[in-house]
Amino acid sequence: MKIKQTMTVLYGLSAMAVGIWRHLQTGNSPQAAWFGIAMGLLAIIGAGLLLLRNRVPGYLVISLSLCFVGGWFLRRMLSGHPDGTSLRVIIILVMCAMEVGVLLWRSPKTQPLTQQIPT
Repeated sequence: MKIKQTMTVLYGLSAMAVGIWRHLQTGNSPQAAWFGIAMGLLAIIGAGLLLLRNRVPGYLVISLSLCFVGGWFLRRMLSGHPDGTSLRVIIILVMCAMEVGVLLWRSPKTQPLTQQIPT
């Protein structure tokens, strides 16, 4: 696997872990677990699409997951929610930022070749 796919799988697994963590923390939050599992699976499916060289669908699926997860937890943090600055929220926001950086990073294969000027 390449770095984009590997980091996307890590992001997906962290989204799942955070959802399950919230469910275990409260004892009665199955919607948090399902949200984490669904968004994590979307990211992992997107990584699979990237691995199969389906770039546009892969980026769209991963972006959908990032919008939901990043949007939800960013709103939770900025709204002053008591849980908004917990370790769980900070971890997932850092993972979202990392995933955005990884997706925006151009791989050497897609960069245009520089032309040398003859002297």
